[in-house]
Amino acid sequence: MSKAELTESSSLPDRMQSKFKDPMVTERTPFRAPLPVPAILNLLQSLIGPTITIKDISATLTGAVTVAYSISLSDNTNVVLKVPPAEQARLLRHEKHSLATELSLYRHLNSAKLTVSVPRVLASDLTTETLGTTPFILTTCVPGHALIQHYASFTAARRNAVARQLGELTGSLLSLRSPTFGPLWPTSPTPSWRLAFVAMLESALRDAEDVLLALPYETIRLCVAHHAPALDAVRDARIVLLDLAVDAQGLLCDDHGALVGLAASPNAIWGDPRLARVFEDAPPAFFEGLDQDMLLPQGRESVRTLL
Repeated sequence: MSKAELTESSSLPDRMQSKFKDPMVTERTPFRAPLPVPAILNLLQSLIGPTITIKDISATLTGAVTVAYSISLSDNTNVVLKVPPAEQARLLRHEKHSLATELSLYRHLNSAKLTVSVPRVLASDLTTETLGTTPFILTTCVPGHALIQHYASFTAARRNAVARQLGELTGSLLSLRSPTFGPLWPTSPTPSWRLAFVAMLESALRDAEDVLLALPYETIRLCVAHHAPALDAVRDARIVLLDLAVDAQGLLCDDHGALVGLAASPNAIWGDPRLARVFEDAPPAFFEGLDQDMLLPQGRESVRTLL
């Protein structure tokens, strides 16, 4: 897709301008402001055409460190613009590449036959060339309601149905494989799950040390080093959405409570599928939906689960 020719001639109503210049700020999702409104408008017009106009732009919370803006268009459709958090935001090591990870994840998900809808990437630039001040991802908006807001009111039968659908979704995700392990981004893959896991754990421990969190660091490192050989049993790298669960922010349902969409889950890696939170205390209905052939035993599962 060709990049828009950017000018400063376009403008938004003052009401929309204020949403960009003074967006809400929370402790864990610090918004970047101000955004280059004219450049964004030009980009959108180059994609949607001159006959469609922008009705509204609003900041939304996604549960991730990336910042999302929902953009309503005059044809009653919506798109989502995502940008990194403010430069001064204090991030964990793995969060520093959250936008690039999310873009990589979308591209992999778009290539798979999933049981739910996922955002489709319309445009992206991980440099500042297109918008002038910030990297971005522009995607379609997946329709639906946040499952987490309705799940508590579901009947037992509806919860079992959701668990079964979540198992089906997990199975379709397991079809995505890689010859190497580790983060989706940056591209520093390793052929060993043991090396990838230990490196990611060490990164988390260093984050904790940076803020002087009281933990038995050496005991943890010694324990992991002792049991790490069990991780060599994992030789098949699958895409793992670490936070995937019924209470995940990105899961969407329809008016009847059926699972219909996966809006965002930037915390993803190539690794052992059982690292995903969805396997914790999963009900029988979950495994009814999951194709067991997609989750072949890889050995020493009890030790891997403890790690």
